[in-house]
Amino acid sequence: MTSTSKPPAPIRVRYRWSPRDALAELRRSRGLIRHLIGREIRTKYAGSLLGWFWALVNPLASLIVYTLVFGVFLRTDPPVAPDGFESFAHFLFSGLVVWNLFSASSLGAMDAFRESMVLRKRVYFPPECPIIARTVVALLESAVEVLVLFGAFAIAGHLSWTFGFMFLLMPLTALFGVGVGMGLSVLNARFRDVSYLYGVVLRFLFFLTPIIYPMSLLEGRPAIGSITYDQLIKLNPMTWYVGVSRQATYMLEVPSLRSMLVVLVSSVVVLLGGWWIFSTRAPDVSEGQ
Repeated sequence: MTSTSKPPAPIRVRYRWSPRDALAELRRSRGLIRHLIGREIRTKYAGSLLGWFWALVNPLASLIVYTLVFGVFLRTDPPVAPDGFESFAHFLFSGLVVWNLFSASSLGAMDAFRESMVLRKRVYFPPECPIIARTVVALLESAVEVLVLFGAFAIAGHLSWTFGFMFLLMPLTALFGVGVGMGLSVLNARFRDVSYLYGVVLRFLFFLTPIIYPMSLLEGRPAIGSITYDQLIKLNPMTWYVGVSRQATYMLEVPSLRSMLVVLVSSVVVLLGGWWIFSTRAPDVSEGQ
């Protein structure tokens, strides 16, 4: 008489996320992070004739297209700065630099984790390392755009010390994008449809963010009952990020305390939330592939 025994149930390890332990592990891996950053920089535009000049060509091409369509053909009037300055190209560019960084950092986090899964089967390293490296490169590309933006305003003679707020805004934008990307990267590793769907969402979100049009076009226009379109648009966090950039660079004003608090709190909350989801689920995804 033979007895049939059930196969042992798979052992599932519960990962308890601790920000302090995670940061300590990342500090111990700083040599690897530096290596990954160097590799990202070397391979970003490897094989192209223009190299890192593409970091400038792509945003400038978008700037020219949107300026022609909305600034020339459709004649969208930008707001007038307190000193009388008015330029649709400058108005547009001050919003594009923020959006480009958010898009690059969120998509970069998703792609970096998926691409590193094969390597993590061979050797262990914190799964955040490739994401950090990809984000640093995105910030370097963004720095090129900010320098061009600075030069454009300087040539126009429309510049103030308030431009310095961009040095705070851009890292916060990157953290916000990374939080979104880390939260979605686990799903993206299992289902590639997530990245395609997110690309579609980004296209919608771009036009739901006041980048190519001023908020004045929406103010007071009823949307749902007593709720106006500008109130709905403000539910989009990127509206506040773009607004801070516009206040600091185009309007030459100190960003409002409310705007800065929204940007600061949203970036921290989304980063911690996305990081928690990523850290508790990433080991299971990596081991299951």
